[in-house]
Amino acid sequence: MTTATVKNQSKKGDILCLISAFCYALGPIIGKSLFHIGLPWQVVAPLRGMIPGVLIFIYGLFFAKQVFKIKKEHLKWFLLNGFSFGFISICNYCSIYYINASVATVLLYTLPVFTVILSRFMLKEKFTVTKTIATTLVFIGIVCIINLQDVDAIAAQPDLYIMGIPSVVFGIIIGLMSGILSAFYTIFTRKLNEYYDGWTVNSWCYFIGFIVFFCVGVKPIVTFSWEPLTMFFVFVMSLIGLAAYSLYSISMHYIDAGKASLLVTLDPAMSVTMAVLILHEKLSVIQLIGCFLVAAGILYMEKGKEWTDKLKQKRHKEIRS
Repeated sequence: MTTATVKNQSKKGDILCLISAFCYALGPIIGKSLFHIGLPWQVVAPLRGMIPGVLIFIYGLFFAKQVFKIKKEHLKWFLLNGFSFGFISICNYCSIYYINASVATVLLYTLPVFTVILSRFMLKEKFTVTKTIATTLVFIGIVCIINLQDVDAIAAQPDLYIMGIPSVVFGIIIGLMSGILSAFYTIFTRKLNEYYDGWTVNSWCYFIGFIVFFCVGVKPIVTFSWEPLTMFFVFVMSLIGLAAYSLYSISMHYIDAGKASLLVTLDPAMSVTMAVLILHEKLSVIQLIGCFLVAAGILYMEKGKEWTDKLKQKRHKEIRS
């Protein structure tokens, strides 16, 4: 393979991954817009998962039967991964319903912090300087985003109470829960990726997650007063979610998983930007600083060790010269 071909494939992978990140970022914006016209999260979140799940299942039956070929001893990991996937979406969209989409999205992407903590106990991975710095940045960012001095500023329905607590507090808790579940999902996916390709692993997320989506959404979906235009927008949102997942999987045929995961972390930055421009959400200076710190922590988590190693090599060369 020539150098030009490698560069073209890398460029193609970058573009696919960036489009995937954009599609992921559109999800919360469209979801919030659907909430504004009267759809409850119990309808939006399940349908966003159920429609792609059915489409992927049909595609697998006719064009990719290999996704169904899994070993019995790995079924428990697929179940854990799929249930985590389902509840991540439920928690994320529930959070978006009660608080700003920008804040809910950033809370979802706190997963690197929880992944580091859980990996220490579940996978016996050691804490490193890079992980400690990144975790600290994300933690400080979360504190700034929540901004307890003016927490009602991010509430979608300030006067609403859920199970006796303010809806904004409930939304923050559920948002953090989506980050914790994402960490479990990351660990389970890492385990399954040792034996299966990304398409098989992600397909089973939708197959197993369908159970969660169905149980949560079947009654609200059936009893909701549907209109053709509303159904169209829900279907479009589902297809955008499917495109995000598919393009991300395809991009890793052209670029390595590390680079793909780094590029897709642009998702929260895109979501926050669109939430401000399209939904007219307002963030204080402190909350904007918090978003920046979370993004910086995620970026440092992905690339910090590489940057540190390059800096050490550079210094070593300078000393030798």
